[in-house]
Amino acid sequence: MSGINRQLILEKHEGITKVYRASEQELLKNLCQEGDLPGYLWKQGLFGGVDPK
Repeated sequence: MSGINRQLILEKHEGITKVYRASEQELLKNLCQEGDLPGYLWKQGLFGGVDPK
């Protein structure tokens, strides 16, 4: 699970940027514990306001 601990997510809304670790999202943390890779989860659109397209 060390990969998900190193991933930072930046979200910007109305001029305010929020930064947090991907591991703070329970769904992402649980999926990585089950063996999913962060890159796969990102491509599925599970990283909050981040759009992989």
